[in-house]
Amino acid sequence: MQFAKCPSCGSDINVGSQSRMGQMFTCPACGEVSEIVWLDPVELDWPLDDDFAGDDEDETDELLEEPGEWNDEGYSEDE
Repeated sequence: MQFAKCPSCGSDINVGSQSRMGQMFTCPACGEVSEIVWLDPVELDWPLDDDFAGDDEDETDELLEEPGEWNDEGYSEDE
């Protein structure tokens, strides 16, 4: 059985013996939801907000659509 600290209140949370990255837990002391972000040692952090992740993906798509390409001399913009 393994324990990890709640990122909000510092209480020990029982994460079991077969923890997985991204596994979610609710702190019994404060009720905050956290997820496993590291396995050795097990570390919890606040989960990534889905709305925030969606915003990042949109920005990444926009950056990928900008003109230009890599060549032997580096990056050149299409003219």
